[in-house]
Amino acid sequence: MRVRLASTLWAVTVLIPCPTSGATPVDGAAPALPATAVITYTFTDSSVPPQYHRSWTMTVTPNRSDITVDSYGSVLAQRSATTAVGVWDALSAGFPTVVESVELARRRTAPQGCTGGTTEAVRVEDGPDVLIEQSVYNCGGTNSDVAETLRAWIAPARSQFPPTDVMAPPG
Repeated sequence: MRVRLASTLWAVTVLIPCPTSGATPVDGAAPALPATAVITYTFTDSSVPPQYHRSWTMTVTPNRSDITVDSYGSVLAQRSATTAVGVWDALSAGFPTVVESVELARRRTAPQGCTGGTTEAVRVEDGPDVLIEQSVYNCGGTNSDVAETLRAWIAPARSQFPPTDVMAPPG
């Protein structure tokens, strides 16, 4: 009985792989965000007069979040905050969905003949490695599903700051 139990325990410990930090899960799903990752998320507004144009870039790590609001390159507002408890966990939990959406966007062609759209862009780095990088042009409904997925994913981090029109009022 002891030999059979010992053999079973050996098989369980040696033959069944255990996930390690940063490794891709056995089922092939995208890994969670590493604790050393840096997220850069950019929203580029449509082409409207400067007094109304508001684009923003946000950088998020487990410890710090920064946002810059601009109008055609002129900085209108900048804020920084300690990343709120739970924000990184929410981003990490949603990361596999973002990876899937980015893959979907890569397979699509850019919309032709559409002007006035907005762009959502995400870049996630872990040291020298770029985990994902994708820009999605949303115009006339094209890519709206991917853009919405990206916006929903970054929402916990974005909610740490006032709305864009409060940080940089139009006009």
